[in-house]
Amino acid sequence: MKTPEKLFGEMLGLDEAWVVERATFNASSQAVEPHVRETEKLWQKERCPHDGSDGVVCHDHVRGVRWRHLNVFSKETEIVCDLPRGQCRKCARVWRVVAPREGRGKHFTKEFEAFALTLMPEMPLKSASKILGEQDTRMWRVLHAYVKEARAAVDMSEVCNVGVDEMARAKGRRYLTVFADLADRRVLFATPGKD
Repeated sequence: MKTPEKLFGEMLGLDEAWVVERATFNASSQAVEPHVRETEKLWQKERCPHDGSDGVVCHDHVRGVRWRHLNVFSKETEIVCDLPRGQCRKCARVWRVVAPREGRGKHFTKEFEAFALTLMPEMPLKSASKILGEQDTRMWRVLHAYVKEARAAVDMSEVCNVGVDEMARAKGRRYLTVFADLADRRVLFATPGKD
């Protein structure tokens, strides 16, 4: 028979470098909390992000870091971890290890962010926030992180025909200037103001 910890480990898709050591239910917040920790296998495969060398050791832990995950059993789920910081034996630099399932927004898992990004184009962000049970300001941060990444990946090297126009975005002479690719009919860049 599988324990709740093993089931949560499978659900989270953890490899041998991470393990769910216990799963609890927080009665005050009504949240399910799987507690994750690293194993020795993490330090065998971890490489220094600065010089790429192996021989990384655990420096210390950041206690009680939390990531909101998709609901489990119709209850809010937060993954809890004493997140390790590694240290390179060669260059002696210290860094925070990237947790499994960690998303781009602060304190959300990739799966939670994927669900949030699925809802956001379909409705106002405030409505999506209510469904997700999160503050809209936190959801805006997630959206901005993914938009920034997508904008950085846009290739404009083949753009030949650019149109520029300003438009009123609100009453009181508040304008927005838009640059568009006229051939592909897509917005390349937009900025407040008309100067």
